[in-house]
Amino acid sequence: MLKMVASARPRREATAAHRARVVVVGAALAAGATAVALPVSSQAETLHSAAVLSRPSVEVIAPRVVVRAQDQMMGNMSDDFEFQTMSYPGRSYSMLNCVDDEDQACGFYGRGSGGSPYHGTEYSPFSSNQWSTMMYPGSSESQVCYETDQGRSYGFYSTSAGGRTDGFWEKNGQWGSIAYPGSSTTGAIDMTEILGANNYGWSAGYAQGSRGEDYPLLYDVNTDSFKTLSIPGARSAIADGYNDSDEEVGYYTDNGSDWDGYSYENGQLTTYSVPGATMTEINGVNDYGQMWGMYQMPGGRTYGFIMDHDQIDTISDPSGGGSTEINGGNNDGTFVGQYSTPGGGMDGFVMEGVWPGYEQQVAGGDLSAQPS
Repeated sequence: MLKMVASARPRREATAAHRARVVVVGAALAAGATAVALPVSSQAETLHSAAVLSRPSVEVIAPRVVVRAQDQMMGNMSDDFEFQTMSYPGRSYSMLNCVDDEDQACGFYGRGSGGSPYHGTEYSPFSSNQWSTMMYPGSSESQVCYETDQGRSYGFYSTSAGGRTDGFWEKNGQWGSIAYPGSSTTGAIDMTEILGANNYGWSAGYAQGSRGEDYPLLYDVNTDSFKTLSIPGARSAIADGYNDSDEEVGYYTDNGSDWDGYSYENGQLTTYSVPGATMTEINGVNDYGQMWGMYQMPGGRTYGFIMDHDQIDTISDPSGGGSTEINGGNNDGTFVGQYSTPGGGMDGFVMEGVWPGYEQQVAGGDLSAQPS
């Protein structure tokens, strides 16, 4: 998922049975940690006034850390999925960030520069095939990153090119701004981005301080409060997804260049790295506990992946010009993302298919419980 960085760089409740899965990692633990085995309309709708959420409380979480080292099964499953290019009409640079269980997608178009600002988008690919734009009131740039089953949207915006970025939520035409407060640890905060959410009011993202570090965060829209995960040895970290079983996923770095994925659940932090990759980025997790994201090899090419139990499956869009990333997914085997085009652009895509882990979960009757 592309972040608005100035320097340029699902939803049904899961049961305990399918949460008890084997986590596979090929990664090193964050520096300084101890390995311990512990448990189309071109116009947006009428703009409404936005409520700025101020003086939120912050809770810092100190997790237990575990590394389970075992071989990963790497395979290429691109041939097992059907791909459809889904790009905003007339734009050479657009991406899809999310897809819900009703197959409603969200994303943005634009390169994020002064002449091509980000515009948030919503899309109904399998019904009306209708695009619409979604911009935070008064913003010059916006991205839509997640939409819940209850119709609440999350993302981030800026009111000027290269200026401060804050998160937002929107529901039924009402908007709220989300700004992580600074502290003596973080310094002043220049950026807050909301990237994922669940159906119970929690969203995930990160805040960037004036010192350049990224801090992973969870935000509760019901209480206007934050939680932040303290990853041992991490220099920067980004929370990118959060499911209905309270599992947080994202990625972190301890040296500023190589990034590893992580998941956090029930007090336990697990790290992940695709062997040989310089970056493993976990962008989301569904209510089965299946994750997706991208990894980057030393040559710079990126590949999408889906991780289920002890298997990571590589995804390369057959239309791509060199790089693929999976940004969003749902509980029904639909995923969205983007791929680079030969002309230097970026197109969004939707892919549908069934992989063995998903088929086994469905056969087992998981996810029968509905969220309240």
